[in-house]
Amino acid sequence: MPTARSTPNIAFVKYWGNRNNTLRLPAADSISMTLDSPVLDVAISHADQIVVRSFDEHENEKALTEKNVTRFGTHLELTKAYLKTLDVPDAIPSSLSITIHSSIPPAIGLASSAAVFSALAKAIGCLIREQIPLSDEQMSVIARLGSGSAGRSIYGGYAALIAGSGEEIDASSAIQRHRPCPEQGGEECRIHRRSRGGVDQSALRGALEANAAEESGVPRCDSEKRF
Repeated sequence: MPTARSTPNIAFVKYWGNRNNTLRLPAADSISMTLDSPVLDVAISHADQIVVRSFDEHENEKALTEKNVTRFGTHLELTKAYLKTLDVPDAIPSSLSITIHSSIPPAIGLASSAAVFSALAKAIGCLIREQIPLSDEQMSVIARLGSGSAGRSIYGGYAALIAGSGEEIDASSAIQRHRPCPEQGGEECRIHRRSRGGVDQSALRGALEANAAEESGVPRCDSEKRF
């Protein structure tokens, strides 16, 4: 059973809602820092119909509402639609059984949905890696389809969700690049703010750019290992 781990992030520049609510395409770019803790694990397996169970760090099961389960079902259908654009429409042939173990305390100001859907996207990457190895950027699209901020939690450290343009399902994805700052002997890496919480595109692309496509994109996971 593939299991993946993720954590919440704290947004420094927010994305100001969606320009397309169905596909969760953001209205503006956003930047955040992914935390090291608290952690959340998601384990998945193929199933005939969607099943979602959620447990806290003490193994107490959380009662999920019909709305909660429906959200996961909607995310799964959007994920299938995205995988179709990657020419693997049957990578998830039916549905999923999803088990969540979260150590994120309630009511502390950290949105757990970013951790949930980023961990779920990573786990899906593990589940279907024999059909297609997903890059981090592609997994950020899957995460974003469940929660707008989840795409950024695919990466550790600082990450940006680029709003993009158009109405395609993959029009928006998250990126990351670690770049030296002056105090480290490197060039300047400031990010300039603009109106309504967006960022200057040229400055953003200079400070954060996609490196996922340059890597193998194979998720570091198996049925026994968490990451």
